[in-house]
Amino acid sequence: MAPQISVILPIYNGERWLEQCIRSVFNQTLTDFELLVGDDASTDRSRGILADLKYDSRLHVFEFDQNVGLFGNLNRLLEKSNAPIVRFLCQDDMLEPNCLAQEVAYFESHPEVVMSICSYHFMNDESHVIAEHKNIPYIVDPERCLQMLFYHGCIAGNLSTVSARRPSLEQAGRFDERFRLAGDYEMWVRLCQFGNVAERCDRLIRLRQHPRQLSKSKDVGVQFIYECRRIRAQILPLLPKSIRLRALKYTAWRQDALDAHYFVRCLVVADFDKCLRLIRIMGVRDLVMGLVHWLLTLNNHLYRPKPIFVRDLKATE
Repeated sequence: MAPQISVILPIYNGERWLEQCIRSVFNQTLTDFELLVGDDASTDRSRGILADLKYDSRLHVFEFDQNVGLFGNLNRLLEKSNAPIVRFLCQDDMLEPNCLAQEVAYFESHPEVVMSICSYHFMNDESHVIAEHKNIPYIVDPERCLQMLFYHGCIAGNLSTVSARRPSLEQAGRFDERFRLAGDYEMWVRLCQFGNVAERCDRLIRLRQHPRQLSKSKDVGVQFIYECRRIRAQILPLLPKSIRLRALKYTAWRQDALDAHYFVRCLVVADFDKCLRLIRIMGVRDLVMGLVHWLLTLNNHLYRPKPIFVRDLKATE
């Protein structure tokens, strides 16, 4: 018999906080779960830590001899999962004790929801809570969610905030392994087209903030810009025709200005390799106009464009 929920945990060299992360799953009030861990050819003590924790039959470890990347790891774990609900978890983070019970209850009471985004606490290197974030709760349909993903980027923010229905994930298809950083963002674009998406005020996880996070690496900026521009281009034809031109205008004044700001930062420190890569990614026209909008808006501090949603447009017509 399948468990009620599958916890998907991709890891790579996660020895520092791995045991703490896994024990937060073992200590759940809901006990009918499976924990699937994919070790992506770690070179630290991660495999030894996992071996010591195998006394719990709910833990299933899959070891890869070659590095397949985060999204390749997620795909392999999803293929092995059995529960109707999937909860994602990153190796630095922790679940609150009631997390899985609340996830299962929420999906049971909201059959129209295919993806849930929870609120969270922030913790530091020493696992002390240092701040908290509480979402404004809402449930949006696919049309509205696509607009939010276009204007605001990856609305989930962090992989660990997300739970989803496994049948809907299967309908959406695999994570695109060509992405290095924003493969989750691209997946949510596809997933949201199969049902409603909810943001919840329940703080069900603890997200760890530390300087070694991939998102804080000095080398990811250009790649992140490239991947996000690619995803917005994917979303644009899915938006209602009535707002596409306005969406493009928003992108020019907001996103292109922010990307141009990164170009200026690279130029100031004489990182000409990144500058050339950004020119190739944005194109000369978008970069020049981005610089103009960056100057006129003082990097969106003097003026910040307001996204136009189709329902807002109908209300003013």
